[in-house]
Amino acid sequence: ELYVQTPPSSVDNSFLNAYSAGYIEGYISATNINLFWQSNIFDPQDKVVDFVDENNNWMKQQIEKNLKNKNDDDAGYWEEVHIMLQQLQGLTDGYNTALNNNNAKSPTYLSYNQLQYLQLQVELGDIEKAVDESTRYNFSKMNATEMKVYELKELHCSAIFKVTPSLEDIYASHVTWSHYNDMLRFMKTYEGLGSSSSTKATKIKFSGYPGTLPGIDDFYITNQEMVVIETTNGFYNNSLYDFITPTGTVPYWIRVLVANRMSSNAPEWHHYFYKYNSGTYSNQWMTLDYKLFTPGQ
Repeated sequence: ELYVQTPPSSVDNSFLNAYSAGYIEGYISATNINLFWQSNIFDPQDKVVDFVDENNNWMKQQIEKNLKNKNDDDAGYWEEVHIMLQQLQGLTDGYNTALNNNNAKSPTYLSYNQLQYLQLQVELGDIEKAVDESTRYNFSKMNATEMKVYELKELHCSAIFKVTPSLEDIYASHVTWSHYNDMLRFMKTYEGLGSSSSTKATKIKFSGYPGTLPGIDDFYITNQEMVVIETTNGFYNNSLYDFITPTGTVPYWIRVLVANRMSSNAPEWHHYFYKYNSGTYSNQWMTLDYKLFTPGQ
């Protein structure tokens, strides 16, 4: 289990706290991060790299614009995005410091971009299909066996909320099903990690992996008494990939973290998560606000 906590922060030092939290996580879990990377190794094609780079540049432009204009309605949102990116930079630096990776030639060195691909691991396939039509599946030519293999390979997780017959409790259940190379796992708790003027949830517990800031399983519990879970929605309409673009969008891994932190109820969570929707890693998201539940009623 990994527990990362930073002192309470003001808006002025929230970015430093986020960087520090990432640095601590990268430093103390460096060996496991390297093992997880070696089990997966994400090396996207050039068109995907260009897409991610363009998306990074667009997000940085939005951050710069909104940090200057504090009165903009989106300022708090982009402060949160910046906090996530600072945490990733800290993770990168802490990891490489722990393993004495002084330069890119070190055998265990991982760049910021490589660790960003680790965050994007469940989105890279969608991005590849968006930029390279030849990688899209031809479902019309699949037989039943091929379709089953596709579903086992591409889909991820099952989840449910269940009220007990006596109405005394609500159970939240999440089942992660994936490949053997994903078996190196952490239960994580983030507390503090820098707060913007819009942060509402300051403590979040979730299942995840070494080096990943989002859970990717997507089972989150926040100190706003909310539980957030999802189950994968596979879609079979290849034309939808044409709507995935590098500008005007924020990737899933950032949106889920921002929504978790900015929300005190379910409608808020869905509002923030769908802002700047990237269309990648499409899932059925379910949120439960335990503040609204009274046992027995």
